[in-house]
Amino acid sequence: MPSKDSSRKTSVLTQIGVSQGHNMCPDPGIPERGKRLGSDFRLGSSVQFTCNEGYDLQGSKRITCMKVSDMFAAWSDHRPVCRARMCDAHLRGPSGIITSPNFPIQYDNNAHCVWIITALNPAKVIKLAFEEFDLERGYDTLTVGDGGQDGDQKTVLYILTGTSVPDLIVSTNHQMWLLFQTDGSGSSLGFKASYEEIEQGSCGDPGVPAYGQREGARFRHGDTLKFECQPAFELVGQKAITCQKNNQWSAKKPGCVFSCFFNFTSPSGVVLSPNYPEDYGNHLHCVWLILARPESRIHLAFNDIDVEPQFDFLVIKDGATAEAPVLGTFSGNQLPSSITSSGHVARLEFQTDHSTGKRGFNITFTTFRHNECPDPGVPVNGKRFGDSLQLGSSISFLCDEGFLGTQGSETITCILKEGSVVWNSAVLRCEGTGLPAGLRRGRA
Repeated sequence: MPSKDSSRKTSVLTQIGVSQGHNMCPDPGIPERGKRLGSDFRLGSSVQFTCNEGYDLQGSKRITCMKVSDMFAAWSDHRPVCRARMCDAHLRGPSGIITSPNFPIQYDNNAHCVWIITALNPAKVIKLAFEEFDLERGYDTLTVGDGGQDGDQKTVLYILTGTSVPDLIVSTNHQMWLLFQTDGSGSSLGFKASYEEIEQGSCGDPGVPAYGQREGARFRHGDTLKFECQPAFELVGQKAITCQKNNQWSAKKPGCVFSCFFNFTSPSGVVLSPNYPEDYGNHLHCVWLILARPESRIHLAFNDIDVEPQFDFLVIKDGATAEAPVLGTFSGNQLPSSITSSGHVARLEFQTDHSTGKRGFNITFTTFRHNECPDPGVPVNGKRFGDSLQLGSSISFLCDEGFLGTQGSETITCILKEGSVVWNSAVLRCEGTGLPAGLRRGRA
């Protein structure tokens, strides 16, 4: 299999390095899980590299110390890398991991890799579960089949490509084969999957969707699982799936996507862009209302935002209607300051155009009474002392050992300012000093 351009890999040795003078190269080191033959680093000398059993050398077997200028000497190539031999392997249970070659670095072009998995117990079957999957769509494929004869079209279970993480796959007997093929150009990060031998007559545990729940805990032939999503999330896919006699579920496990329209009535919660943290999609016009008790106000704190600048917008309004005053309009990826409503209702509107979806946003909201300040939280790498949010009360903060307050105040007080109940200062921000332990608090 041809090696890829080394410039696309992470180098462990700079191309040009100076040791003790212009007639020597720096020590090239020894590859992890490998050996080096030679310890002469003078101009014109060469060293060779080999890998331990079960590992293949990627890069040059021999490098030479060369003169590149009157002042500099450098090795002719990077130090090579020893990678586990993961192509054309016979694997045995009870469990293990399979990855594309070089994972999580881009796989090679013109690859042809075969894995055959055999259960230790011939009465069991093989379950294959993917953690990551990213192949050049339509050109690079991973074929999964039944039995130990790779490439047999009669035993093919799935031909996988693209970026969607595949569902659970279960063989019908004690063996499973995988064939990974790539074309001559364009590559991606590849895949990572775990395999495990399980009892016959089972489809395996398909898991529970994020932000969802499942009814049913049996995965034998004929068993049915039912799914539903948490409030504010919509189910995408089948509400119920059944384990079939071919050891496959009748449909993929459904997903839970944040709804584009929802009224929140809880005292606290999270507002997410649809499909967060994946691309939110195009042509959206979402509206969310946060409805607190009449004596309360609403505090919104941004945890994350990545919205296409100038074309996609999140607007937060101080009231329930589209005509309510605007508290803020947000686009781009700069994390905004928190926002507080003047009344007990806040309206969030999210609009996107016809192209270029981004990660979206993640906002935490809390509600508090009119004579209270919003909960300031706890500083990262710090502690908080005091819980009262009432007008006139104070809360103190202290940074953890090894961290110093760089912004904000160690003590904040809830005050009345221009008719609003607010904290008189920002929360303390604690950052690492980078100093030795004895100097962190000014000690010599």
